[in-house]
Order: sequence, then structure tokens, then C-alpha cells
Amino acid sequence: MMNPTIMNDDRYRERECLHRQQGAEGFFYRGTTYVQSLQRLKSGAALEFSTRVTAFFWSDAHNIVVWLCHDCAGELKLINAESVPSQRPPPPQFVEAR
Repeated sequence: MMNPTIMNDDRYRERECLHRQQGAEGFFYRGTTYVQSLQRLKSGAALEFSTRVTAFFWSDAHNIVVWLCHDCAGELKLINAESVPSQRPPPPQFVEAR
């Protein structure tokens, strides 16, 4: 039986390139778009590139969004028009009381 906490966790369906933790800017892309872009590469290049992104089963790609920095997206020839909005709400804005 699947843990309900995992099933409801938004991060369960998000994957990201390693540059996100370094503060790079980027966008979310559909998992299917990411996989199709990998399939256009030669096998060695696809294998090397896939090590930059948190792993997932390709059969689950339709349920996944992949965050890619601008450089990684450029290498896969993805354009911003193919990106999807973030699944997370923006962080709250705090205003100092006067």
C-alpha cells in the first residue's frame, strides 16, 4: 500500500537539474517533453545529460514536471514556450511592520 503522505506531496512529481540548488534560474517542463528531447540525443550524450536530473521512470513522464536551468534547457533545445507554470505557489511576501 502506498503511503498517503507521499501520494499528496507535490515534490513527488517534480524533478530538477542539479543546477537548481546552486541558484540558477530556469523553468518547469513537462516530463514527456524532457524525455522526447533526451531521445533526440545520441545515446552517450543522453546518458550523460540524464545524470544531471533527479531520476524517474520514463513511463511516469506524463505525471512529472522537470525543472531545468536555462543552460540545460538550451542544450536540449527547449524553448520557454514549452515550459509549464510552477506547481508550487510563490513564497509569501513578508512586510516589516512600522
